Amino acid sequence: MLARRWRALAASACLTVVAIGLAPTSASAAGAPNPPSITGPTGIGPNNRVASTSANISVTKAAPADIVECYTDRVEVTCPGSWTITNLEQGPHTVTAVSRDTSFNYSEAVYVYWVVDTVGPAGTVIPPSGLSNNATVSFNEDSGGITGASVKLVSDAGAAVATTRSCVTKTLELTSCGNSNVRTVYLAPESGWVMGGRYRVLVNPGGAATVVDDLGNVAASRDTTFRVQTWTEENGPEFTWRHVSKDKAAGGSFLVEARPGASATWTFSGGRLTWITVTGRSYGKAEVYVDGNLRGSFNNYSKRTRFGVERTLTGLGTGQHTVEVRALGKKGSKAGTGKLVAVDAFITRSGTEASPRVAQSWQRAADGSASNGYYSVAELAGQTAEMEFRGTSVTLHTATGPRFGKVELWVDGEPLKAANLYSSSVSFGEQITVSGLTDSRHTLQVRVLGERDSASAGTGVVVDRISVG
Repeated sequence: MLARRWRALAASACLTVVAIGLAPTSASAAGAPNPPSITGPTGIGPNNRVASTSANISVTKAAPADIVECYTDRVEVTCPGSWTITNLEQGPHTVTAVSRDTSFNYSEAVYVYWVVDTVGPAGTVIPPSGLSNNATVSFNEDSGGITGASVKLVSDAGAAVATTRSCVTKTLELTSCGNSNVRTVYLAPESGWVMGGRYRVLVNPGGAATVVDDLGNVAASRDTTFRVQTWTEENGPEFTWRHVSKDKAAGGSFLVEARPGASATWTFSGGRLTWITVTGRSYGKAEVYVDGNLRGSFNNYSKRTRFGVERTLTGLGTGQHTVEVRALGKKGSKAGTGKLVAVDAFITRSGTEASPRVAQSWQRAADGSASNGYYSVAELAGQTAEMEFRGTSVTLHTATGPRFGKVELWVDGEPLKAANLYSSSVSFGEQITVSGLTDSRHTLQVRVLGERDSASAGTGVVVDRISVG
C-alpha cells in the first residue's frame, strides 16, 4: 500500500514538473507533517538547463521525527541528507521528496527539476542553390561566438576566401553575428561564386575558435566540401557593348550597341546628369531611365557624325542614383543607316567621367525553345560575354539561324574554338565545347566576330546557357 501511495504521489509530482520546486505544491493536509526542504542544480532558462552530468542534492527534514522518502527519476534513494548524483544522461531529471509520520500521513511532495545539456550546437551546412544564393550553416540551438575564424568559407584547397557573412535568429530576424542568439549564418564570396567552383565551409576549425551555446558547450567541428552550380542561364555572363576607339571621344573611346533592350548602367550622385553621346546617320533612338523611371527619349540621328552631344537630365533629387541608357533598335530617320546608341561620357556635379565603368547588357529576348525561355544576343564585332568557371570543359549553348554569324570561344586569353552559327532556320540546342582543360579556375570569353556566312542575313550570336564539366 505504501508503494502504491508513493507511486501515485511521485507520478502526480512528475506530471506537474515545469521548473525547480523548492516548496510544497500546496499546503499539507491537516495532521500531516510538513514537507522537507530540498535543493539541487541551478541552471538557466525555463527548463533549468545545466552543463553537467552530476548534481548535488540536499534534503532536510521539516521536523526531527519525520520520515523522509526520496526518489531520483522515480528510483528510490536513501535520504535525507546531501549526496551527489553522477553519470547522468542527457535530458530531464527529477528528485522528489515527501515527509510522512509513523501513521503514514504524507506531506505534499517537493522536487527539484533540471535538464542535463553538455552537448554543443550541431551545425548543418547547406550549399548554395544557385550562383546568386548564399551557403548556410544552420544550428539546432541558439549559438554565439560566430566570427570569421569560427565559421569560415575557404576554397577546397583551404585558401582564404573574402566572405560576406550575416546572421539571423530562430525567427529569421537579422542579428549581429556576435550575439548569442544566432541560428543561421549566411555565407558567400565577396566577388561571387565561381561557376563550378569547389569550396569548403568550416565550423570551429581546429578548435582554435569556438561556436558555443548559452551554457558554453562547444559546437562540434565540421568541414563540408561542395561544388556550386555548374551552369548559368542567358543572363549570367558579364556582357560588353562594342568598344570603339576615336580621338574625338571624351576619353578616346566610346561604347555602342544597336539591338533593342541592350543597356548600359551607371551609378552617380546628385540631382543633375548629362549623358555625352554621338549622333550621325548610323545612330538611332534611345531611352534614358533614372532609378527605373523613364526620364527621356532621344533621337540620335544627324546628317553628319557629331561627338560630344549632350543630353541633360535635371530635378533628379539628392543622393545616389542609377542611370540606364537603353537602345530601342530603331532608326532615327528614314534616311538613317543604322540604329546605334553610344555612351561616351557622363557629367555630374563632380565633373566629367570620360571613361565611365558602366554595366552593359545585350538584348534579352524570349523564345520558348531557349533553355530558360530567354536568350541574350549581340551582333557587333568585338562584343563579348565573359564568365569565370572551374572545370575541365566549358560549353556554350547557343542557336543557329538565318540571321546568325560567326563566334569564337576564348579560354584564358586563347582562341580555342570557332563556329559558324548560320542555318536556314532557327534552332536552339547547338553546343560548342572546349574540353581538355585543367581542373582549375578559367575565364571563358564568347566573342562576336561581326562576320557571317555568305548565305546569312546577319552576324548575331546567341548566349542561351553556359555549362561546365
